[in-house]
Amino acid sequence: IESIILGDNRRNTFCLVTESEIIHFLSNRIELTCPVPMIVELTVRVSKKESLHIPVLLTQTGIKESVYNDFLIGEDCDVTIIAGCGIHNSGDKKSEHDGIHRFHIGKNARIKYIEKHYGEGEGTGERVLNPVTEIFMDENSYCEMESVQIRGVDSTKRNTVAKLEKGARLVVLEKLMTHGKQVAHSDMVIELNGEDASSQIISRSVAKDKSEQVFYPRAVGNAKC
Repeated sequence: IESIILGDNRRNTFCLVTESEIIHFLSNRIELTCPVPMIVELTVRVSKKESLHIPVLLTQTGIKESVYNDFLIGEDCDVTIIAGCGIHNSGDKKSEHDGIHRFHIGKNARIKYIEKHYGEGEGTGERVLNPVTEIFMDENSYCEMESVQIRGVDSTKRNTVAKLEKGARLVVLEKLMTHGKQVAHSDMVIELNGEDASSQIISRSVAKDKSEQVFYPRAVGNAKC
């Protein structure tokens, strides 16, 4: 998989299906200081029991980008998606990556999503990662999400919203470590809209030194669940 990264805004669409010859695209909306519109196409072929890897790395100070990733998971699909976001800031300006991930999970599909965040650099500039995750689960689908912040992120605001239909199950494991004067806020809203929908939310947090963490999970049962 190859992608072109320019400017500060991108929209990626991944279509993951069980048919071996289905082709989808990566539509990259890029906003630059000069008017140069670009579209980047991507071919993705995914069968069952395979994985998709999506790394992001910022290495310049003063950079801010927003990336929109839309994952369309077909019926009966079984895939693993692995994402890694890292910031190396050696300067005196803030570097920020905001990832907006939308998952549309089809009937009877299974997905495991693993995301790890890391920051480093000898500069005084902040390293900021603000992930937004939206999950829409169809009947009898299953989603397991593991989100890990390893270290080195000065500020993070994490927002997760999920809507589950009949028989869908969502498992969320969030592991955060902060140190120094770092701040981490995590906000979750899980809506159980279908009969027998279920969710498990697990949080493991380590706040060292004078760092601060706020974890606010909510599960809303709108049907027998």
